[in-house]
Amino acid sequence: MFRIQKFTALIVLCLLPAAAVASAQETRDETFTDAEKAAIGELVRAYILENPQILPEAIGILQAREQEAQQVAMREAVRANRARIERDGVSVTMGNLNGDVTIAEFYDYQCPYCRRGHKDVLRLLAEDPNLRVVYKQFPVKDVPGEEPGSLIAARMAMASAVQGKFMEFHEAAMAAPMPLSEASLFEAARSVGLDTEQLAADMKDGRITDSIRANMFLARELGINGTPTYVIGDEVVVGARGYEALKEVIANTRAARAAEAAEAAENSGSP
Repeated sequence: MFRIQKFTALIVLCLLPAAAVASAQETRDETFTDAEKAAIGELVRAYILENPQILPEAIGILQAREQEAQQVAMREAVRANRARIERDGVSVTMGNLNGDVTIAEFYDYQCPYCRRGHKDVLRLLAEDPNLRVVYKQFPVKDVPGEEPGSLIAARMAMASAVQGKFMEFHEAAMAAPMPLSEASLFEAARSVGLDTEQLAADMKDGRITDSIRANMFLARELGINGTPTYVIGDEVVVGARGYEALKEVIANTRAARAAEAAEAAENSGSP
């Protein structure tokens, strides 16, 4: 007769993340005899068949663990790439350039959720004098074989900053009818007073091409594959979660940094 503890161990094994299964399998093989493994297998199968409702619960637990592991990996990647995210020297930056919290927004002008979310960012900028926003061009919505409206918009947005009119163009592009085209984007540029001849010349700047390419590689390293995505402090916020959600992450970031500073001061003996 096998031991109850061994049976419990096998049930727990069913809920382990995939990465842990291999080592747990080795331990199990060393612990159970062939007869015990056969008996346990029959009991587990019978129990699941009689109680199939436990499967969604187990899957939910596994998914929650995988999501938490993904969040931990993202936070580590953010810390490792802080300078590339917040201060790459090329991405357009708005708000308080010396602000205590930075939002780095990966976005696409043809993303409807980015269009919805950009109003939340504008509101935060207007209300928070210590907020800094870095606009990371991430044109991923273009369709092969069609005019690359997302890429053209990204290049035009960065070029508009040369004339000091990034935010004006940014808002005009966000409101322009989709799908975006070069013609409609130049019309948006003219509507906010941009010199379109200079704009067209500035769009050819190699630094713009390099910056967009760098954002693509950076997004891959951070595990970002959709828009909009906001990096705030150590947190990665995916999707247009709304003004309140972003505001909460900003507040949590400030609180965490204040706690870290207080702990550092205490450990160093500072008053």
